[in-house]
Order: sequence, then C-alpha cells, then structure tokens
Amino acid sequence: MTDSSGVLLLGVCREQDPSAPAQAAALAAQLGAELHCAWVDPARYTVQRLADGTVRSAPIDPEVQDVVVQPFPPQLNAQLAALLDPLAVRWRTHALAGSPSAELSALAERIEARMIVIGARRPSLRASLHELLNGSVAAQLARNQLRPVLVVPAAQRS
Repeated sequence: MTDSSGVLLLGVCREQDPSAPAQAAALAAQLGAELHCAWVDPARYTVQRLADGTVRSAPIDPEVQDVVVQPFPPQLNAQLAALLDPLAVRWRTHALAGSPSAELSALAERIEARMIVIGARRPSLRASLHELLNGSVAAQLARNQLRPVLVVPAAQRS
C-alpha cells in the first residue's frame, strides 16, 4: 500500500487512445503521485489475490481449465513504457480479471488511490455495441464507488 495522497489509478486497455495515459501522467507529476496502471481481462475471473498484488485467474469459458497468474499484456506494457518512462513519474502495472469497473474500484480501495483516471473510447461500432450491452466503464465507476473519476476524452482524429 502507498500513501493515499500519492497514488492515482489509471485504467488501461490495448486499444486505448494515448491521451488518457498522457493526461494521467501529467496529473501524477503535478501531484508528485505514483501512477498505477491497471488492465482488466473481462474474459477471465479472479480465483485468488496473492500477497504481492497479482491475481490468479481462470477463464469464464467452462471448457478451458487453466488457472494462471494473470499476465500484464507485454505490448501494452511496452506502449506505456514508451510514453511514461521519459516523464518524471513513478509508475507500475497491475493485471486483473473480471468486471473492469468492479476490479478497478476494488484495486483503488486496496491501494488507497486518490482518484481513478479512465479514457473515453473513440466512437466506433464495436465501442457502441459494447456500451449498449455492458454500459460504460466510466459511468459504472462514477455510480458504484466513492473516489473521484476523471474521464479523459479521446483525441479527435483529423
């Protein structure tokens, strides 16, 4: 656990717009906070939370029987490193499994995050269908926990 005045939680995903991590890093640098970047695999669920903060997860598909320590996607880690390493911000990653809003909210509680930062999705058919079926992660977070939620709009493409 880290000092609550010094932790921001950033929800990240593979197809994210770089504006959310950039804005979260700028805010973390201004506040002298550590940035915790969390990725959630919604196709798996948490079986066990380990003492080091990692989780063991299993697939939702009952025909697949693997329980593994949830890995953080290497390509996403490389994208974050390219963006965050040159900046004056301390950062680390978390790989989670389950409902993105529930897992981000629970992690924010465990690490005593000051706020949760999440990027808005770029408008697309896939994003619209996802939000229609599951609802917006940002809206779920804003409704279901007490920490402030900062939603960073996606950068406009020209």
